[in-house]
Amino acid sequence: MEAAIYTAHMATRKPPGHKRAFECLTPAEEVTHPRQQRMWAVSCKCGWRDPGPYAGLVAAQDAYRAHIQRAYDERVLSCRRCGEVKELPRRLVQQGHHICADCEKERQDDWRTKNQERYHRSQRNATLKKKYGITVDDYERMLAEQDGCCAICPSTALEESKFFHVDHCHATGRVRGLLCNACNRGLGQFADDPDRLRTAAAYIERYQ
Repeated sequence: MEAAIYTAHMATRKPPGHKRAFECLTPAEEVTHPRQQRMWAVSCKCGWRDPGPYAGLVAAQDAYRAHIQRAYDERVLSCRRCGEVKELPRRLVQQGHHICADCEKERQDDWRTKNQERYHRSQRNATLKKKYGITVDDYERMLAEQDGCCAICPSTALEESKFFHVDHCHATGRVRGLLCNACNRGLGQFADDPDRLRTAAAYIERYQ
């Protein structure tokens, strides 16, 4: 009987020139149920083959992963950017970037230089998402709803700094609005206590 061959890519998590193939060793006439456990062999485009036999695809996949691991451990590839033959970082090879660490840093620096606005926006987006759970688009929407001013006073962002402070409740983490530096520090000094703020407002009005 002619063996059935099943091929599949392992995404980018393999060195160049590798592609797996599973060979079913169980004759078709012996398969009586779709879920019947079959015997498998596994091979690779690079010429490696493990005849097994392995009981089930999972065991054959594990053998192929071990082969790929050895390929990584023994890899000595040439950098596509500088052309030098050297040890390449495994992380970069797995991501499909077959370049050395120095060239990768140079590539990233070049990209940041050419895409400064996009880079800074992505960095600010990551910071807002991590600290407050909002995105740059959310920030810009809130700023538009406040007519470009502080949520408490008529100060604008351009008067003090490039961005407003994102005011949030320290107990619940809920974002309340965008404040200028003075208002944000003022609320912090009063510990976000409405009663203390009302008392302070009455105190000031009493002596005006």
